[in-house]
Amino acid sequence: MGHFSNVMPVELPFLFWTLSMSRALLMFLILSVGVILGWLLHGSFRRIKTAPMHDKAL
Repeated sequence: MGHFSNVMPVELPFLFWTLSMSRALLMFLILSVGVILGWLLHGSFRRIKTAPMHDKAL
């Protein structure tokens, strides 16, 4: 079997806690949070941008 990378545990200090998890899991969680935040912010910016156009049409 080959050598797996990014499975070594890494400690992540955050406020009063210290989390210990593999680098692969940490990268996956950071990617997931980024995708979710991007999706939510994109939707809110799109609504703010289209609201004045809708008001002018009426």
